[in-house]
Amino acid sequence: MNKNMLQLFDARRDVHVLYAYDEIRKYIEHVIAYAKHGIEAGDHIILIENPRLSPAIHAELKSQLTKEQMEFVHFVKSFDFYFSSGSYHPPAIQAYFEKMLEPLLEEKATFRAWAHVEWASGEVPIHLIEDFEKI
Repeated sequence: MNKNMLQLFDARRDVHVLYAYDEIRKYIEHVIAYAKHGIEAGDHIILIENPRLSPAIHAELKSQLTKEQMEFVHFVKSFDFYFSSGSYHPPAIQAYFEKMLEPLLEEKATFRAWAHVEWASGEVPIHLIEDFEKI
């Protein structure tokens, strides 16, 4: 993750970034950089991730963070997150996200979320992404 992107996260607390990728290794490097930067800032990290990639990300984080820092990293299976209602339904996703965050909000803890979205087809349903982002 480049320095300008990390500075953006330092300057604002409400940033949303859409990051398209085509190299898995680079993607994992960016997830790691994002998580480490957040932990260094004192944030909890919510990684909504594909279970296929989670083990590699977890192993890399574990090799670079202390045991105490790893307690700030929370993995969520992306399929469970996006399809908790049986289909990609933004209001259900919002409800799932809010319920997931309750313990952090009760502690008044700060957090950052990284959500991995994959589509089975080559055509991304932009209208669904836009609806979710508005929520």
